[in-house]
Amino acid sequence: MRQASGHEAKQGKEDHVYLLIKALYGTKQAARAWQLHLRKLLMQIGMAPLQADPATYVRRHGGGHLMIGTHVDDLFVLFNRDGAKLKDEVWQHLNKHLTIKDLGEASWTLQMSIKRDAAKGILRLSQETFTLEVLRRFNMSDSKPAPTPAVDAAQLGGWLCCPLRGLLERYEDVRAGHLRQPP
Repeated sequence: MRQASGHEAKQGKEDHVYLLIKALYGTKQAARAWQLHLRKLLMQIGMAPLQADPATYVRRHGGGHLMIGTHVDDLFVLFNRDGAKLKDEVWQHLNKHLTIKDLGEASWTLQMSIKRDAAKGILRLSQETFTLEVLRRFNMSDSKPAPTPAVDAAQLGGWLCCPLRGLLERYEDVRAGHLRQPP
């Protein structure tokens, strides 16, 4: 190990190497350090990671349900009517430690379109645009569709493997948020 080029060492410490306490943006460990930091903050306020997906956190209190999916520095928040208080509590806690920008209702993420009909309690996810782009990229745009064993317009519900069974049928809001460390 050697000191970084351009670093002016103090007298008598020319052979010392410094330990970096904080991960730098763009380094290989930055994403992991960020997720560990975010995990710590979410768990401090009572959020619990799912075993099936440790990047998704849940919290229930009384009739309130809150689910937060994380992807790098973005949060996707689902909550029912009673969960709005839980969401506000978590947001206040995170705001003490991070800069939060509420991007409003999510409509597009991870190559997926999100459409919501609150009156009917319907949440639609579609990857049509992404699928068409993949077909175009591989010169398969003229391919004929074939039936698959997938169920068309499947109803999510009892088989959900998380403690918030049925949350998707009763959600109040789907929000997107962007987080970053304060300068």
